[in-house]
Amino acid sequence: MKDFTTIVQLPDDINKAIVKAVNNALITANQQLVKSTKYPMYMNIKQTASYLGVSYNTIKKWINRYPDFPCKAIDGSYHINREALDRFMTNK
Repeated sequence: MKDFTTIVQLPDDINKAIVKAVNNALITANQQLVKSTKYPMYMNIKQTASYLGVSYNTIKKWINRYPDFPCKAIDGSYHINREALDRFMTNK
């Protein structure tokens, strides 16, 4: 069986737009990968604050203000699931 290759010449502006979109997608994917490997699946308040780029006190306020904030209190310490936190932030 023979393989066939078709070459399509796109206008320069469309080609540049495609390259820009692919680059942006790769940058975003890389940032998400770095972020997901830097932080554990379950984070404490300090790690969560760093992950989101907010203060420790802001996370404490959100825990008290939003009943759907994705955290579990176990023996007085809070555990926040990173994936659930991402979904929460996307929906707020």
